[in-house]
Amino acid sequence: MRTTPVHTIPTDRSMPGTARRPSQPSDADARENKKRVTAKQEPVTLIAADRTQCLVDQEDFRRIRVGDEIGCLWSPAGRP
Repeated sequence: MRTTPVHTIPTDRSMPGTARRPSQPSDADARENKKRVTAKQEPVTLIAADRTQCLVDQEDFRRIRVGDEIGCLWSPAGRP
C-alpha cells in the first residue's frame, strides 16, 4: 500500500458555503480523509472509488498515481 502526502486546501481557511438546512453538514465541518485514488481527470482532479473528488495542484496531480492513498478534503462529484 502506497501512502503519498498531499498538500491540499488549507483547513484553516473558511470555504464558501451555500444555503442549507440545519441538519446538513457545512463545508466548515469537512475533515481531511485518506482515500485511494482510483482515477485522475485532467487538469487537477483525483477520483476515489466512492466517486468523491479531490482537487490538487498541478505538481501533486503529476506526482500522484492511481492506487496511491492520499489525505484530502474529498467532495461529492459535481461540487467544487
